[in-house]
Amino acid sequence: MTCLAKATKLAVAITLLSAAVTVQAGTAAGEIIPLYPKGVVAALGVPETRDVLRETGETMIFNVSDPTLELFRPEPARATGTAVIIAPGGGFVGLGYEAGGTAVARQLAQRGVTAFVLKYRTIRSPADAMHMPELHMKEMEVIIARAKSGVPEEVPVFAGEKHAVEAVSYTHLEESA
Repeated sequence: MTCLAKATKLAVAITLLSAAVTVQAGTAAGEIIPLYPKGVVAALGVPETRDVLRETGETMIFNVSDPTLELFRPEPARATGTAVIIAPGGGFVGLGYEAGGTAVARQLAQRGVTAFVLKYRTIRSPADAMHMPELHMKEMEVIIARAKSGVPEEVPVFAGEKHAVEAVSYTHLEESA
């Protein structure tokens, strides 16, 4: 399945799932919308962790088992009717959540755009979140070797990709609600 097909399936799943879940009280910035009811998808077995990078002040989130959307709405008078989903960078290891997610969403909301920040599932990371998992380092070596060779061979599926695009049927969600 192509990346575009996977992204399309994810977008459809998010649309269906957001209608089936309840909105929880959010942070000061926005409402948090869980994409799945608790226990529907397998947990990583470790708690979600957040670290702030000293050099940049960026908030990084690791070990995400429970994906969510954080909603940022514009003032009603500024609303344009446009909405976007922001997927912070991190390559399934950790999410650059502030600079690559919530800061962008706040700027868009000020310009009249409704923004959702996707906190997607990640791979399991060591207790020291700033240490890259061995599996991720091996995946990056494959990417670097491909870039250096200039040979356009297919890149293998990343470890976190399966969980990030994992779909739960809408029927299953209705049964578990």
